[in-house]
Amino acid sequence: FNEYMSLSTITNDLKALHITKVPLDSSTYVFQVPENTPTTDHSAIIYTLYQYDIQKIVISNHCLMIHTSPGFAQKLNYHIDALELPEILGSVSGNDFTLLMTSSNQCAQQLQLKLFDPHHNL
Repeated sequence: FNEYMSLSTITNDLKALHITKVPLDSSTYVFQVPENTPTTDHSAIIYTLYQYDIQKIVISNHCLMIHTSPGFAQKLNYHIDALELPEILGSVSGNDFTLLMTSSNQCAQQLQLKLFDPHHNL
């Protein structure tokens, strides 16, 4: 019995099941359900990624473009999405790049502070 599905269907199913691709090392990945308990501090995880795995952040045309170490963009996006911030109109991630869309450059600048400034409370 063969069933065919589009990649977007599989992607949506993985997202609905909270399954993400997680790097084991620079070239190996596994799919897993991240630990997500009510006590998960997504902000702390994002800041840790900022300290060790985010290489560059650029704001352009109301978008926050975040370049990460290979394999960490989807993990970053997962934790940012979990915060359900109203400033984010949409997001997309690849292997080493996350794009966060906002309504203006000013909103993107405020979002950068909100996500990556340890003195800013969410």
